[in-house]
Amino acid sequence: MLERMQGHARRWRALRPLLLALAMLSLAAGLGVLLTSNNQAGDAYLIPTIVLFLWCLMLHAFLSLFAHVPPPAVMTLPWRPRMMARCKRGFYTLFLWTFAALTALLLITSWQLAGAWRMMY
Repeated sequence: MLERMQGHARRWRALRPLLLALAMLSLAAGLGVLLTSNNQAGDAYLIPTIVLFLWCLMLHAFLSLFAHVPPPAVMTLPWRPRMMARCKRGFYTLFLWTFAALTALLLITSWQLAGAWRMMY
């Protein structure tokens, strides 16, 4: 599973600068909306900018983290390096499950914010 995520991260790694730039632009747009609006009608684009910012950061973090997954432990290695390799891969597996949970939470949050945005505007 980690190798598959590494393949995805390496395939899409060219998008990392674009995702970071898009996140910064959406953050600037959100701050601009907050600083310039004086009523609810002026806040129409606040929710989409927040959701875009969160998704861009999440994708950038995924592409950055999983681009370099350590190789599996080789049985010919001595005990200590083999355990270190297993621990490193264990942490990456933990990160993978954390990313899966955060993605599910972000999907639910995005869905709820999109519903609130449609109701308000």
